[in-house]
Amino acid sequence: AYDVSGYCYYLEDGVETDNNLTFNLAAHIHMIGPEPPSGGGQNIPIYTQSDTLTLPADVTASGFYITNVQNNLIGNTASGGWAGFAFPNLPTPVGLSKDVNIRPAAALPLTLDGNTAHSSAWWWYHTGAFYFGGALYYENGVFKYNAGRAGRNQGRETCAKDLCDAGDCFGGCSHKDRRWLTMTNSKAYLNAGVGLNSWTGRMELLGFEAHDNGLAVEALSGGFWMDELLASCRTGEEVVLPPAADLTSIKGDGFFWYDTNQAHIISNSHFRRCGYRSDEYDQYDSSPDRGCGDDAATGCASRSTVWGFLALS
Repeated sequence: AYDVSGYCYYLEDGVETDNNLTFNLAAHIHMIGPEPPSGGGQNIPIYTQSDTLTLPADVTASGFYITNVQNNLIGNTASGGWAGFAFPNLPTPVGLSKDVNIRPAAALPLTLDGNTAHSSAWWWYHTGAFYFGGALYYENGVFKYNAGRAGRNQGRETCAKDLCDAGDCFGGCSHKDRRWLTMTNSKAYLNAGVGLNSWTGRMELLGFEAHDNGLAVEALSGGFWMDELLASCRTGEEVVLPPAADLTSIKGDGFFWYDTNQAHIISNSHFRRCGYRSDEYDQYDSSPDRGCGDDAATGCASRSTVWGFLALS
């Protein structure tokens, strides 16, 4: 799929399961709507269905639009788009299937393996090339889309128990029934925003590579396990940017987690050229190729860091 307005590969209502999307290409993607969503914090404008915007989520048109993770995505590539792979949270099905009694955001995943996303995540600094965030939902009968941090009962809660079948789709998943969303052997590179961002839901990120991104991985909920992560914040290769753009305005961060009461496990992982190379902080490593410098073609923003987290006092 090339030179497409709107999403390229699209699971529409949130009830589509057990499909195989394998070895597909999505490239040169154009958003539909007033403007690509952006903002300075966690919350960005909410878009509502209208005569000119049938699907509010089209404002974040991406290569792959996966409304239910109970599908196999293997060996696909996304080039461009608001995100490369968008996994919005659906608290209920939408469209013609809106009365089906399931909660797509609680579905058990199948296989997410060997996928690649690049040249994406430009319009908002929280956008991920792999983006597990946003919510598509009905409010008082009005169809709405929030591309940022989802509200109450709009997040992902991967659960082994069918909450809707038990009589309460939003009853909460017990600890013994909680499961992880696993993604393996995937890669994100040349993304101004985040390689992978998840606002809600536990994840196992195994064998993930992130090269020349603003931020390799961002976890905005607890319960990540990352094994064999390779975060090469700057490869040292010259990055070609749009006119007047400068790589020193793009951060070179390793891993960020947000909010207190989070716990993550990172094992067998490597961070290369992450964080700004400052002479003020060379007490432990003074090598000339540590971190990233201030060269316009290969450097990073001076506020870049390997680790980032929220501290409250």
